[in-house]
Amino acid sequence: MRLGGMHLTSSGTYATASSILMLQGKHYTRGVRTLKLVNEMMHLLLRSTERFAKERGLPWVDQETILLVNNLDVAFKNGDPDTTRTICSQLEAMTALSNTLKTSREFGRKQ
Repeated sequence: MRLGGMHLTSSGTYATASSILMLQGKHYTRGVRTLKLVNEMMHLLLRSTERFAKERGLPWVDQETILLVNNLDVAFKNGDPDTTRTICSQLEAMTALSNTLKTSREFGRKQ
C-alpha cells in the first residue's frame, strides 16, 4: 500500500530494513514524514480516548500531566534525550491515565 509516498507492508508497518535505514538517517525525508504521521495519529488517538473517558466518567488528564507533556515537547524539540526519557518514565508511572487508555483500547477491540 502506498501512503503519501510511503510504502506500508500488509501488517501496516515499514519493512524492517526501511525502518533501520530511516533511523540511520539514510531515508531522512521518509523518516520525517513518518514522524509527522505518527504525531497526527497520536493526537487523534488521544482526542478519541479523552472523549471516551469523559463519556464514561473515567479519569483523564490533569494539570500535572499537561505540564509534563508540554515539558516533553520542549525537551524533544531541544534534542535533550535524558530529559525526554525522564519525562516519559514519569508519564508511564501515572496509573490513572494508563488505566483509562487500557480501558479505551479494550473497548475498541470488542467493537
